[in-house]
Parts: sequence; C-alpha cells; structure tokens
Amino acid sequence: MKIKTFFFWLTFSLCCMSFWTEGKAQQQSQNRWRTLLSYYRTVAIADTDTRVFGVSEGGGLYSVSKSDSEDIRYYDRTTGLSESDIHRIGYDKASQTLVIYYRSGNIDLLTPSGVSNLPAIRDNTRLMNKTLARMCFGNGRIYLAGGFGIMVIDPDKMVVLGTYQQGKNVIDLALIGENKLWAFCEGKLIEGVETDNLQDPYYWKEINLPLKSKEQVLGLAVAAGNPILHLEGGRLVRYILETNKADTIVSPLLPEKQYIHSIASSPHGYIAKGEGQAYIFRQDKEDYKILQTEWAEDFGWYSSAEQIWLAMGMDGIAKIRPTEETPKVERLGINMSNTPSDDKYFYSTFSQGRYFSVSGGRGSYRFGIPFSLKIYDGHKWTNFSQKEVEEVSDATSVAVDPKNPGHYFVSTHGEGLIEFKDNQYYKTHDGSNSPIRSAKNLGAGYYRVGSLCYDRYGNLWMTQNEVAEQVVLMLDADGNWQTPQYTQIRPDNAHGHMVAVGGDIHWLAIYHENTGVYVFDASPKLGGKGGEAVYYSTLSDRNGKAIPASSFHCMTLDRGGVLWLGSDAGICSIHSPSGAIKRPPVASRPIAGEEPNLYYVLDNVSVRAIVVDRLNHKWIGTLGNGLFLMNEDCTEILRQYKTTNSPILSDNIATLSLDENNGILYIGTDKGLMSLSTGGETASDEVLEKIYAWPNPLRPEQPDMITIEGLKAGCNVKIINTQGRLLFEENTIDDRLLWNARNADGSRVDSGIYHILVYDPETKAKTKLSVAVIK
Repeated sequence: MKIKTFFFWLTFSLCCMSFWTEGKAQQQSQNRWRTLLSYYRTVAIADTDTRVFGVSEGGGLYSVSKSDSEDIRYYDRTTGLSESDIHRIGYDKASQTLVIYYRSGNIDLLTPSGVSNLPAIRDNTRLMNKTLARMCFGNGRIYLAGGFGIMVIDPDKMVVLGTYQQGKNVIDLALIGENKLWAFCEGKLIEGVETDNLQDPYYWKEINLPLKSKEQVLGLAVAAGNPILHLEGGRLVRYILETNKADTIVSPLLPEKQYIHSIASSPHGYIAKGEGQAYIFRQDKEDYKILQTEWAEDFGWYSSAEQIWLAMGMDGIAKIRPTEETPKVERLGINMSNTPSDDKYFYSTFSQGRYFSVSGGRGSYRFGIPFSLKIYDGHKWTNFSQKEVEEVSDATSVAVDPKNPGHYFVSTHGEGLIEFKDNQYYKTHDGSNSPIRSAKNLGAGYYRVGSLCYDRYGNLWMTQNEVAEQVVLMLDADGNWQTPQYTQIRPDNAHGHMVAVGGDIHWLAIYHENTGVYVFDASPKLGGKGGEAVYYSTLSDRNGKAIPASSFHCMTLDRGGVLWLGSDAGICSIHSPSGAIKRPPVASRPIAGEEPNLYYVLDNVSVRAIVVDRLNHKWIGTLGNGLFLMNEDCTEILRQYKTTNSPILSDNIATLSLDENNGILYIGTDKGLMSLSTGGETASDEVLEKIYAWPNPLRPEQPDMITIEGLKAGCNVKIINTQGRLLFEENTIDDRLLWNARNADGSRVDSGIYHILVYDPETKAKTKLSVAVIK
C-alpha cells in the first residue's frame, strides 16, 4: 500500500511539473526573442466575432477586443506566424479563419486552434507577380485573386483545392450566386462555373456587357445577387442578371459626377470609396449612407451587418454603424504610440541604458527617407520624426554624448547635423551656422554629414562628403567647432563607420564609390589643426595578399583591442590598429578546417554589423545569411539564426546593438526590429535561481533532448545522477544549453532524477535544479 501511494504521488508530481515547465518553456521562448515592430499606422483591417485585427504600415499584426479596447494582442513569428511583412487580411466567418497574406505570397490561416501555413504561391518560382488583389469568402471556400491568378482554399481541411488562370493578372474577383465566379483578367471580364473544370481555361467564358462605353473594369462587388462594376471612368454600374441589363448608379444613389476610387465587397454589402468620403450600400437596401472618411485606409465588414470597422492610419481603429441615419466615426482610443515610429533601421547604437536608431541611408544621391530617430529604454519608446524635425530626411548615424545621456546628435545626408538637448530637438547645424559645407557647393539639401564618433575626451568627430576641403570636422566638448586639415582624406561621395581605436587614432571606412579606409591622428594636442592621415585602398594579410573587399560596411573594437571589420567578402581583423598610422596594417581572415582542407570562415558572406559581448564573442549580422555567434577569434561558428530555424524576422540584418548590462541584443532587419536575450547579464545567486529545464519529466515518447533555459553566458554546467556520477559538462555560450539525456554509449539514461549544477566562475554564483527522466 505504501509503494502504491508513493508511485501515485510521484506520478501526480511529475504531471504537475510537466504542465508547469511546458507552459513556462513556451513563455520563456517568447521572452527570449521579442519582436519590436511599429504599430503607429493601421493600414488594413478585418473584424471577427470578438476581436478586430489590424495590420500596421510595416506589416505587423495586432488585435483588439470589441468589448475592451485595452485588451490588445500582438502576433508575430514568436507566436507562430510564418513571416512579418503582411499585405492584406480577411475573415471567413463560416470557418472562423483569419486569412493572412504576406507580400512574399505566403499565406497563414489563423483559427482559434492555431496557425496553418500555405506557401504554395510564395514557393512557385514561375509566378512573377504575387500581388493580392481580392479575397472572397463563400460556398465553404476562400478565394484569393491577384497577379498569380485565382487560388481556392478549403478552410476546414487547410488545403488548396485548385488554381485558376494561373500566372495571369486577375484585377478583381466576385462570387455570383452559389457557383459562379466573375473575374476581370487581362482586359477581359470572364465567367466560370465551379461545377466545370475551371483549371482548364476553356471553361472560362468572356462576358460582353451591354455598356455604351468601352471603359475597363477596375473592381467588382455583389449586391442582392447582382454584380456591381467599378469602371475606369470612376463610376459604378449595376448589372441585372435576370434582365441582362446594365445601368449606371446615379442620383439618388450617387451624385452623377462623384469619382469612385475603389470598391470593397462584403457579405453584408459593399463600400464605394470616393473623394474624401465613402458610400455604404447594404445588401438589404437600395439606398446608401455617406461616410466622411478622409483618413480611412481600409474597411472591415465581415462578422456583423451592424458594424463596419475602419483602419484609420495614425488614429488606429474606429467603427461606424451603417444602420444609423447619419453614421458617425467612433474611435476606439487605443494608444499605439509606445512602439517604434517605423520599421526602418539603417544605423543604431546602445548608450547609457538606451537603444538609439535612425531610419535613413544614402547612395550616390539621396533616398528621401523621412527623418526618424527611435529611442528605447527597455520599456518606453521615444520617437522623433518630421513633426519635430521638419523637412529633414536620410539620417545616417547617431552619437550620444558620453557625459550627458540627454544630449545626442544625428547626421543626415542632406540637411547637416541635428542636435538634441535635454531629450528634445535643439538645433540644426548646416552651412548657415557652422563650418559644414554643401556637396559640390550645391547649397541647401546637400549638407552631407556622416560617420559620427566621440573620442575619449568628449569631442564629436564627423565627416562631410564631396566638399573641396575640411572633410573631417570636430565639435569639441565645449560646443566649439574645429576644422582640422587632413589633406590625405579625400572628398569621397560618402563615408562609413568611424572608430576610435586607442592612442587618439581613428579609423574611417569609405562607404561609396571608392574603397578602403583612412587612418588619422585625432589627438587634441594638435589644437584642431589636423595631423597625420594615411589612406589604404586595400588591406593585406601577412603574405601581402589583398583582402577581396569592395566595401567595409562595419568596424568594431573587441575587448582585447583587436579591430574587426565586416565587408562583402566576410570578416577580417587588425591587431594593434593604432599602429596603422605609422605602418601598413596586417589583416587576418579567420581560418577553420584541417590541412589540406582549410577555408576562410564566412568567406564571401556580406557582413553588415558586428558587436562584441562580455565573453569577447562576436555577434555578426549579415545580408542574406542571418545572425551568427562566433567564438573569440571567429574561427568557430557557435550559433547561426535564420528564418528557417528561429523566430528572427529576416535574414537581412542592417544593425546590431548590445545592452551589456542584461545581454539583450537588438537586431535591426529589413523587416523591423527584434531583440534576443543572449545570456550576457552578470550572474548572481538570485539570477541563477530563474534557470529551469524542460521537458520535465522527459517522457519515453519524447525526443532525447532536455533544454536548460535562462542560463548566463560563461557558466559551467554539470549534470550528475543521484549517485554523483558525472554525465555531462559544458560551458555556456549564451542563455541555453541542450542535453541529449544519453549515456556515453548513446543509450538513454535510466529512469530517475538528475541534478543540474550551474556555477559562474566570475561571480562565484551557483545553483542546483533537478529533472526527471522516464525511460
């Protein structure tokens, strides 16, 4: 009886432990990766029975409860979505399915039970145009039409039933009755009956409408079973199927000269959007309601005939009641300001507890990207845009005063240098009030400043591009301009990163047109007159072989004083970089493998960002290959995160910045910003107590793998059995470790309790936890 009782309580305890660890593991996985997208502007919308879903300008998805506007949820790759760049959404009420269509052509179907993925359009390499034009719902099916043709989906089985007009550009689609499809495709209005084999183009018949004009069809809708056509001239035409007649919808329905931009169909009617207002047509009414919608980006009218939901851009989400005599816009009042203002990341830095990033860029000329400075303290976002800094665009770098965290500067490729004081916009420095000169003497709009870098004395260094002289400028710690002369530094089109490498020596990369780097003496003893400077068109290894780099995209100094450079050819390092002012530097490319099969690590990988963690490991962001974690000398790849094996938003990484206090890595991609917990926080007994392992228990049917989460980089981990025999030992490189729960001979360990001992040699902190294995 005692034995039975013991096993009952053991089983009960293991079940409780399993539920707790599985739930905590899912939460921890989401906390490890965080998506930090912009939700400033809502541009697409779909309403379900209980929630309203909105899509941000950058393609992020969120929802708000219809009954509680403070109940806001966010959806991204960490919560199961396939991608992040959402184009359109729609809702099928019958199957309770939210259709998510990405710009890539990928499709997610979100239901109460989870997310299903249909990548057929995205993965079809023969389809050149994957733009979506229309979603339709009916007959127990979901219909998608666009540049790829027509796709029919069964939402219950989550499968593609068929594709029609494949590869042809379908401008719009409408469901007529129970089994007819009308489509406007390649200049023709065509009809298909679903009882026929519509995958065969033969069964699609052209419709010749009784219209006097030859206007093309721009859009389709359905009202009371009859097609509504939006024609090229901006007018609406109703086609009566029973009588085979078409008539223009005129007064009293619509003012005769009102130009219609687009129409949106719904199970409850359709909406015609005109100049600054929309006209709402209900299925059960012949008249219409006028709605002033100057700011409405999209309409959602899926779940109920009683409410239409509006995507209101900067104003978020609103609703109207079409049954009212004069519908009024009711804003939900949700606050989306505590997000970044956009999803563009060109340059970033982390300074004194805050993350700073600018949207912008530069080429041979200008990109015209509106000014945006985004600042994040881990809880709150502060955004500066063209509202605060008018008529400024193309920001290129940001630097924070090391003596005053509320004082920082942003360089621009056209408007000069922007200064902020007390965390507010203070001044624009350009040709009117500083030594900054315009490129090629072209005046306003050509004050091209970049490469901001503070030295150890609190002086701010920068470059200006395509000027006749004074390429390098310095704003000293007292706010006085200095104009040192470096005749060896040429007026290139654009300069890249500048790094102070020690001994008052700075390295400066050339960003555009020319190649190579400058090394110059920035010593304050020169009194602002300028000193020695050297130009290296290429960097060479100890055998005199040039590094095959056409451009150096990034530079950073590691904890040992080694300078690391990232280029389109991979990475290289310079030991004693300050010595390059006197003699040519010797570049080293990391080599791995064994003789005779040696190879360069990250060879021909385009490296765009490098940061160094407290273990002197290198985190490397690339163009097209995701994120790498490398060992100290970059001869070993410790981790690689890509969209195929992690929640990372994109494999194209533009910027990296690391908060060394807590080990949070900020990853700026072409799809937006993410953060990753790297385990860089200093370990203590209290911090180590948060470590846990899952699954716990490890059951017989589960793979032989236990994940230990919440670790700190640099800890020693040992796993022993109850007799004290050592089964596993390893030092951590980030915040997680995997144990395969196997003996030395490859078999699973016996059923029982196993102890995990964690020790940090730096702080002497330690902890112990246990896991159960059932063989």
